[in-house]
Amino acid sequence: MKKLDYMLIGIYFVLAMGIFWFSFQHPSVEDSYVEIYLDNTLWGTYELPSSGYRDIVVKGRGENTIRISHDGVCVLHSNCKGQLCVHQGWIYNSRSVIACVPNGLLVQIVSADSDDLDMVSY
Repeated sequence: MKKLDYMLIGIYFVLAMGIFWFSFQHPSVEDSYVEIYLDNTLWGTYELPSSGYRDIVVKGRGENTIRISHDGVCVLHSNCKGQLCVHQGWIYNSRSVIACVPNGLLVQIVSADSDDLDMVSY
């Protein structure tokens, strides 16, 4: 094998890993919706819009502004002290959640085709 062959193998490997990572981070969001919990009770359920975004203000122990987009959800604003929920950024799949513990808020994406298992160990 020549030097160029090794370079092509490396390029193909990096390209394949990039495609795999992108498809894992941004799965299909068809039939997905967002659940918002406030103090362990379901506060609201919202479908992901087909385009654009939707802002929702949740008032409880505090005030949070949640932005729902066509491919994910984030907390735009919160009046909590640490702002960890805002700094967490966007979530794109049903394996992630956003939690604002001081305000008692939990936001998650629920997919209709997701199963209840996160991991199986033998």
